[in-house]
Amino acid sequence: MRKNIILMALLLLVFSITVNAKNIAEFNYSSFKGASLLDFTLTADLTNNIVVKGTYSIADTIIGDANKFDIQGGFRSERYGTWLAGIRKSGNNTGFLLTTNLRGPAFGEDVPFFMDMTMESISWFDSDIYALSDKIFIGYNINENVAIKGGLTWILSQGESEFGPTFGLETSF
Repeated sequence: MRKNIILMALLLLVFSITVNAKNIAEFNYSSFKGASLLDFTLTADLTNNIVVKGTYSIADTIIGDANKFDIQGGFRSERYGTWLAGIRKSGNNTGFLLTTNLRGPAFGEDVPFFMDMTMESISWFDSDIYALSDKIFIGYNINENVAIKGGLTWILSQGESEFGPTFGLETSF
């Protein structure tokens, strides 16, 4: 799995350097009843409208640990947000992942607070299991390259629903 993380980071870096893209690294921690989740995400804007994104996540639960790896590509617009499609690899399962992200100022353009909402839908290839998740953040731009954020994460899978607090840090380079 470490090879996958390094490969993802190198691919995003190489693609973004060749097109002088903006990169965002994001770290999020979510806590649930009996579980926690740590996400590391690299996003590169290849053009004004084309985005690639890679995520590596570590889940720690009362029944054991699990890792997942996502690679996605898609379209970004100022008006409609970001829409991505890709693949999620988790243990022995592989699935089709759809993601949308909406982000904008929270209290006006001149205030450093922002709202960030990400919704994901996953359909596993080798089973009839579907999962949905939603992260809602309120963030604060410390400067033009660093932001902190906090909010709630909600997950629905196999008829079970969980939600809990989420905290994150973003850096752009």
